[in-house]
Amino acid sequence: MFLLMLSSWFEPSPSTESTFDWDAMQLWNNVQEWPLYAKIGGGVGVIIITHYALKRIFRCFRSGVPKLYKKDWVKDKIYLYQFPRSGVIPSVSPYCLKLETWLRFAMMDYESYSSISKRSKEGLVPFVEVNGVQLHDSALIIQTLTSQFELFNMESDLTEEEKGISRAIEKLCENSLIPALMFNRFCDKDNCSKFLKAPIVQVSALVGFIYRRILRRRLVADMRARLRAHGLGKHSREEIYDIALRDLAALSQILGFNEYFFGKRPHLVDIIVFSVLAQIYYIPLDNPLKDAMVEDYQNLKRTPPDGTHVRSLVGRSLHCGRLIERAKVRSSLRSQAYSVSSHPQCTASIFRPNCSLRSVVATMVNPQKSKVYIIGVGMTKFVKPQSVPGLDYPDMVKEAVNKALSDAKVKYSDIQQATVGYLFGGSCCAQRALYEVGMTGIPIYNVNNACASGSSGLFMCKQFIEGGGTDLALAVGFEKMAQGSLENMGGRMDDRAMPVEKHIGVMSETYGLFPAPMTAQMFGNAGKEHMEKYGTKPEHFAKIAWKNHKHSVNNPNSQFQKEYSLEEVMKARRIYDFMGLLECSPTSDGAAAAVLCSEKFLREHPHLKDQAVEILGMQLGTDFPSAFSENSNIKMIGFDMIQNIAGKLYKETGLGPNDVQVIECHDCFAPNELITYEALGLCPI
Repeated sequence: MFLLMLSSWFEPSPSTESTFDWDAMQLWNNVQEWPLYAKIGGGVGVIIITHYALKRIFRCFRSGVPKLYKKDWVKDKIYLYQFPRSGVIPSVSPYCLKLETWLRFAMMDYESYSSISKRSKEGLVPFVEVNGVQLHDSALIIQTLTSQFELFNMESDLTEEEKGISRAIEKLCENSLIPALMFNRFCDKDNCSKFLKAPIVQVSALVGFIYRRILRRRLVADMRARLRAHGLGKHSREEIYDIALRDLAALSQILGFNEYFFGKRPHLVDIIVFSVLAQIYYIPLDNPLKDAMVEDYQNLKRTPPDGTHVRSLVGRSLHCGRLIERAKVRSSLRSQAYSVSSHPQCTASIFRPNCSLRSVVATMVNPQKSKVYIIGVGMTKFVKPQSVPGLDYPDMVKEAVNKALSDAKVKYSDIQQATVGYLFGGSCCAQRALYEVGMTGIPIYNVNNACASGSSGLFMCKQFIEGGGTDLALAVGFEKMAQGSLENMGGRMDDRAMPVEKHIGVMSETYGLFPAPMTAQMFGNAGKEHMEKYGTKPEHFAKIAWKNHKHSVNNPNSQFQKEYSLEEVMKARRIYDFMGLLECSPTSDGAAAAVLCSEKFLREHPHLKDQAVEILGMQLGTDFPSAFSENSNIKMIGFDMIQNIAGKLYKETGLGPNDVQVIECHDCFAPNELITYEALGLCPI
């Protein structure tokens, strides 16, 4: 292991006063009168003694009973010994940073001693003392403490394949990135002098001077020897960085857009990678690896969503030596430089004495939302209402669900919960429809949420799985409508408040009401307001309809599969004001279904991994007072609502409008789609 030799034994004692020794000065004057052979002998003697002392200092004793630095130790308290703090990162040693990050994540009760004079009996740093026993090597320490304190095994939920990948990543860091890091610090250009200065290494001025002026060459030579013994040191500078850059690229590819390497909670490999990448990214030295992280592998350096600096993981820097840092800082592994993504759910917690991972598994593990995947979809062809004799919604739902189950390679009896979204129909249409597929006693939810009914059901299934207890859920959406506008759907509504009465109030106050379909007026008025405010032309809305009809041509499930020219769209029969028939969506009969699964289910069914599509984020929201208080038809149809949930979604996923490659908008009427573009941030307003 390439432990970082940052410190020396020359710590000034706070109780020592500097006095000038006149007797020693007189002795030195006498030495000037010694014969040459005596001077040479004395010089050789000083060199031998100094060399022996330094040898003892740097290598320590390697035999005998382990020396305990903490004599008055407390049962089950861990005493961590590591290098002095840095002003830019908690520790300049990846092994120290790895171990302390793990201790904080495990909520262990520990004291940290930052010292340049303490080594384990093997001469290693970091090391710990616990219950009168000294432990060295960060990997062995973690393994031993996990067993001794019966901690939650961070790797317990990994498959054998994932454990193998985790081990390979660990060795990649230890055998490639860390040696390249050491080369960069000590052997590349003048980085060594920069590295040994504050704020990177916080030691006293005397110690810093000794290292930079006296021991620097020794450090460089020692590091070169270590690198040659490793094998990396036999390569040229370009070859060393080329090897490390390829490994950095491999890490980026493995991580992808995930929050962590294996799921939405961190594992030990995430801590290991963090401890290495943080060294590359935060240490202010010229480093090609850092440049690559900034320019090419940005998923390895994602900024924490709350802006927390990496130092918050292990506390503020302390001056060298004898200060003890109590563990009273919040633990938050989601604030790591490599975390990608997106969005970490690890609970921030206050450290508690004698608290093991096993005892806090409910607060540290269960709140972790499982990743949610869509593993199967099914859809019927959408048709004009009443155009297929005898076609009813149970038939459509059965067809869509069976296609989705077949696509997912699961049975209906495997489904644990189901939602069915629809706008028109009785209160228990969901049960009636799914009973045609099977009757297994599962919870079935009827979801009625207007145009968002189907997506609301999908949102609920996602929450079922994220909350735990559900590994396989089914989301269904169907509609059986009447011909003509929505006003022809039937049903008595004159004995209760209308859901859209506030919307009608805004329409009446702004443009008045006309003998045209109400929904066409609603969205048409928003289009009129858009034209008045921004100079939009009817052709702009017509181009949206032209584009959507063009997309339908190659979709076998589309109700219409005819392409229209822009001129045909603009000359179509007027429905309301500037809007023509081809800018309005038709009424339709049809159904669609999706099978969702948890990360656990996907691990247990690896044959589904290639077809699984992760739902990175999903938001659901409702209107704000501005929808009705500002007499704005644009806001009345939901501009502020969409803008709000879009912002939440971007924050949830760590992505933005420029990252999205395919977007599908609700295009009930052409103006709604254009206004949605702006609310989503796809184009400036």
